[in-house]
Amino acid sequence: MTLTPWKKLSAVILGDDLHVALVSGSPLGVRVRRGPTLRRFLSMPESEARAALEPLASGARVTLTCPASCCALRPIQMSARQWEGAREEVERSIDRLLPIPASDAMVGVIDVGEEAGAGGCLVAVRRSLVAPWIDAIGAATQRPILHVLSPHMAMLGLGLQGEARADVIEPGPHGGALRHELAWGRPVALGEPDHADEALAHGTRVTLPGESEQPVAGEIEPHQLAIAAAMAPVVAPGVFAPLLGPTPPLPKRWIPPAVGAAAALALFLAGPAMWESRLVRATDSLRAEHATMQDRVDSVQALRQQAERYGRLVNEGVAQATSEWGSVLPTLIDAQRSLGDRGYFYRLEVTTRELHMVGEAGNATGVLERLETSEALTSARITSPVTTSNQTGLETIDVRVDRASRRGGVR
Repeated sequence: MTLTPWKKLSAVILGDDLHVALVSGSPLGVRVRRGPTLRRFLSMPESEARAALEPLASGARVTLTCPASCCALRPIQMSARQWEGAREEVERSIDRLLPIPASDAMVGVIDVGEEAGAGGCLVAVRRSLVAPWIDAIGAATQRPILHVLSPHMAMLGLGLQGEARADVIEPGPHGGALRHELAWGRPVALGEPDHADEALAHGTRVTLPGESEQPVAGEIEPHQLAIAAAMAPVVAPGVFAPLLGPTPPLPKRWIPPAVGAAAALALFLAGPAMWESRLVRATDSLRAEHATMQDRVDSVQALRQQAERYGRLVNEGVAQATSEWGSVLPTLIDAQRSLGDRGYFYRLEVTTRELHMVGEAGNATGVLERLETSEALTSARITSPVTTSNQTGLETIDVRVDRASRRGGVR
């Protein structure tokens, strides 16, 4: 919660250009104004730079974000809260940690981890690369620079505090990229190699502005990064210590209790009305839910009755169609008996009209006689000449015989 109005002129270096945004905040909210893009800023006449920036900087604090290509990262077991007490010692020995001389180093730190104090990451940049920009901006705005940030610090103001997972991609100078992972707006991993085939299935993926002229999916504009740099100390206080300038303070300890007390008082005064309103809403909700459930019950009952009706119709149709079907079992028994003890079938076919059997038997004439005595069969006849098998000595038969009952199908 911001109680004191503030105003910041935020500038981002990208290549040789300077991108500017003006951001102001108050208890009523935040206002943003996109500023100019100053091409080849360091080569501009001082009078032109001053004419472009001095009116915007009136009454504002100035923040500068340096290029990511100038920054070096290194994990360290230190948090932003511990930084102030150890800053001088780390800066004196920075050349042992990063390839930057201690005399030419600007160093900050970012908390890394889902919980405060879990550890951090050093961010360093050569002062000689940033100093010309600091001097030129100071001359153009007639104001000192309050903070110098790296893009890794500025990205904390992109408004990703509501995202359970977000990846911020830092384009590399030769086509590669680094991935910085955030959880609820806090860094949990910095400087990891980015692989396109491992893109987030769920979550936000944002790409920082690069110097390439080719558009990149999800890439934000430089002035959006400038706005984020102005917002980072507000939405992520205590999460980072800048390269230059004081560490953004945590909110005053009395503010959360005061806000909580005010909210509690408001709830107490509005309690009866809120309780009654909740009861009315709950009653209406239950009535609507009951009506919806009743509609669903009626629909299910109608479907059930329809299914039962269809089932009865199917059963009646099947029963009517099969009521007069004759059993094929007596036909098969009589056909087997007609062959005698030694006979057997090669093939046996039964239809609703006739029986056709091919096989061997001791006597073909005896087969016909036994078939004629069957109540299930009639009109037995030999359809092929009778021969004697050389192997078994039995007569081969090919007989067709009509079925006495032709009602229904075969079963």
